[in-house]
Amino acid sequence: MSEDERFLASEEGKRLSSKERQRLRNKVSARAFRSRKKEYISQLESGVALTTQDVINLRRENVALLSENERYRDLIRSLLRQPTFTLSLNNYNADCHSLSAAQLEQKVMHHSSTHEYSVQPKQDRQEQQAWPPQQQW
Repeated sequence: MSEDERFLASEEGKRLSSKERQRLRNKVSARAFRSRKKEYISQLESGVALTTQDVINLRRENVALLSENERYRDLIRSLLRQPTFTLSLNNYNADCHSLSAAQLEQKVMHHSSTHEYSVQPKQDRQEQQAWPPQQQW
């Protein structure tokens, strides 16, 4: 409770004219409003600072992902230029088209268990996609 609020509640404050009491109440109210406004602005500024930091972090992550994506595209282009890789890929595609989904899952599981880097097959594979993609980069 501020000094003005205590004065209004005291006996002396009760002796003031209604106009003076109203002026004092307005003063107390204005001070409280300014305090609430200052707190609100402070909260908004904190939110802006956090959001700005999030934007900076997301932009960094985006740049890193774009760079990684470009490296993978370069790797794919390089692999597709190698005849042995393209031949293996075509054979794999031919096998994929001739097998049922269940047979393909079994083949992928067997193939991945024989390699150091295991590939987990998708559980709900609806349709097999041809590889390499038809897009030209």
